[in-house]
Amino acid sequence: MCWNLDLEDFGPPRWSLLDTAVVGRDAVRWDVDGDGTAEIVFGGLDSFLFVVDPRNGHLQQSRSVGAPITALAVVPAGRLAVGTADGSLILLDADLSPIARTKVGDAEVRCVTVLERPTGRRTIVAADETGLAVWVAID
Repeated sequence: MCWNLDLEDFGPPRWSLLDTAVVGRDAVRWDVDGDGTAEIVFGGLDSFLFVVDPRNGHLQQSRSVGAPITALAVVPAGRLAVGTADGSLILLDADLSPIARTKVGDAEVRCVTVLERPTGRRTIVAADETGLAVWVAID
């Protein structure tokens, strides 16, 4: 399916990021500060995680996780799962501090998601580019 869209139909952009060279492959909406508005969170190939206010584009906070960020997933209870190019899966809390870290493998993490099991328990699943996967129970 192909879409023929005229970008002028959307109006002018509200804001833009000037330094796009650091932007990685994934972004999520996450209410980091608990104010009821989900911020835009994206990972950089420079290893930094960026939190941006969607209303004005202002950078609210950033933090390095030590390796290029390749995948993100919002985890219930105010947490964020981060996959990295060195094969790590990192769980961060709302102030972007690491809570836990594990190795998926030696290859780049390509996918991170949160699955809810039939029992209601949730699990973080991360897979690297070789197909190796890790499951981490979160509750």
